[in-house]
Parts: sequence; structure tokens; C-alpha cells
Amino acid sequence: MGKQHRRDRPSGLSGPDAPATAPRALAKRAASGRKDGASAPSAYPRREARPRIPSFDYVGPYAYHVVLLTQNRAPHFRDTALGLQCTAHLRDVADRTGFRVAAFCFMPDHAHLLLLGRDESANLVRFIQRFKQKTAFHFKQDRGRRLWQQSFYDRVLRVEEDLVQVAEYVFGNPVKAGLARGPGEYRLSGGEYFGADEAKASSLRSAGARHG
Repeated sequence: MGKQHRRDRPSGLSGPDAPATAPRALAKRAASGRKDGASAPSAYPRREARPRIPSFDYVGPYAYHVVLLTQNRAPHFRDTALGLQCTAHLRDVADRTGFRVAAFCFMPDHAHLLLLGRDESANLVRFIQRFKQKTAFHFKQDRGRRLWQQSFYDRVLRVEEDLVQVAEYVFGNPVKAGLARGPGEYRLSGGEYFGADEAKASSLRSAGARHG
């Protein structure tokens, strides 16, 4: 059994229905949309302290779909200015930690990230730590509150999974929640796959990270 993670630091978590094997892919969790853009309470499981899968260290050129939840599911990203600040930090931290951002979407109370490790040194846990620390620091200074819930949920994508389809799922969240009429209208979505045609998407996919 792997080491239990302390609750005061982020770590890679699987959903509660994931088998204890790795690499693995969790069943897709489509958040139930509400008119205010926040997800229904049952859209994601309650966070629990869980051991990281001992045979997988989240290091290397892998593809991940990551979901980050705001503290107490507060709809902080209704504030578009805050979301735009976080997207700038996202790109900066990704560049510094060896990740490509294929797709992202900041919903009011959570964020979806489709990340591709560039090389063998790409460390997902380090990326999440740095991104959350940087964004949370500025948020705490400005508002005196915590921005993120501890830890994160992830899917390590399988070889046969189509990254474009995962990106389309990410971009479709604001439309499903009634926040935009189309993916291109939502200001807090972006990434390499955002607005890419099939030819460009195929080239990005062929140059991307390996899957689990």
C-alpha cells in the first residue's frame, strides 16, 4: 500500500471508482450543469486522503485530464478577470515545468486541464503544486480567502483515447452549463486545441505526449 498523503499538500488522486493499477483511465465524469454555471453537488466525489498509486509516479511525457476544485466549490471564476489571471499563470507554469496545455476551461467552481508532458522530466504533481501556489497566493493577498480545494482529480489517458475528443469535452462544459452559446464564446477556455481544425489537431496529437 502506498504512502498516505498529508492533507496539507496537493497530490495526484484517482476518483474513488478507479482500480489500483497504473497507468489507468477513470470513467469520464460529466459535471451536471446548473444555470449559474456551478456543478451539482454530486458531480464530483468528496475529497479523501488516498495513497498515490505506487507503480505510477506522474513523471514523464504522459497525457492527463486534470480537474481542480475551488475551496468549498465557491464560484470564484464568475469573476472573468480572476480567470484570465489564472490562465496567464497556467501558461507560465506549464512552460516552466515541461508541459503543453492542450486544453483548459475555468468553470465557476472548478477547472479542467488537458496537459501533455513534453519530456521525461515533466512532473504532474510539481506542476499542480506550482500552479496552485502561484494562483492561490495572489488570490489570498487580494481577498483573504483560499482559492483551491486541496489535491486534485486526474485521468491518465490511454493510448487509444482521442485527445481531440477529450478537448471537445473540456470546451463543451460552459455550453452545457448555459454560460455560452458555443465553445468559442467562452473567454476562460483555451489551449493548443482551442479552435484548431482537424488537420492542425492531428499534427498536435502526433507530436504530443505518450498516453498511459
